[in-house]
Amino acid sequence: MRGSAVFDYDGDGRQDLAILLTTCVPNIGVLCPSVGVTVLQSTGAGFARITTNIKYNTTYSFRGIRAGDINGDGLTDLIIGEGNALVVYFNTGGSDFTRKQIAADDV
Repeated sequence: MRGSAVFDYDGDGRQDLAILLTTCVPNIGVLCPSVGVTVLQSTGAGFARITTNIKYNTTYSFRGIRAGDINGDGLTDLIIGEGNALVVYFNTGGSDFTRKQIAADDV
């Protein structure tokens, strides 16, 4: 695991957890084989696993993860360090996120 971020994934007021995985860890079977970002969505009685479209690519390595509403649409987005780049994954309201790399000039 390269990092995690606590955020309200689905706007229900419960805290969910985004986990950034770079390798599959068999002894945490609930998380495999999702290498990339897995969201553990709070159900109030436990957690449900949501597999996202954010996948680990061996051409860069994940450096960390943070959460926040970057574009002001009311949905919490994920910010991930990928290699030497900063990438925002915009939450679309489902299990998909839209990727946008932020250039050094944009920061």
